[in-house]
Amino acid sequence: LTADEVRAADFYSNITGAQARFTPRGGGQYIVLRGQERDRAGIVQRPADDIQPFWLTHFAVSDPAAAADRAEQLGGAVVLAPSPELRGGSLAIVTDPGGAILALHRWPEEGANP
Repeated sequence: LTADEVRAADFYSNITGAQARFTPRGGGQYIVLRGQERDRAGIVQRPADDIQPFWLTHFAVSDPAAAADRAEQLGGAVVLAPSPELRGGSLAIVTDPGGAILALHRWPEEGANP
């Protein structure tokens, strides 16, 4: 999340060599940074000014719901449980025991476009 997605895309493209692909999304745009023939990062406008810009690290898991349950058992917390309405149930957002936020994501098959 960022305050200025176009400026952020320019910044990260220039320091990494990744190419920015702009896609319209819900009244704004989603920017994918692509490098070495793979999508590497996504950039989106923050939904409110009081939210500080941050990166959300995604970890690949085969079952986001089970991984979120396990995170809870290990002292983390579920912030956003998988839901069919959000990426077909392929994403959960949790915190670790220290409060750091991370995403648990079931990725599409290799070579498929998300």
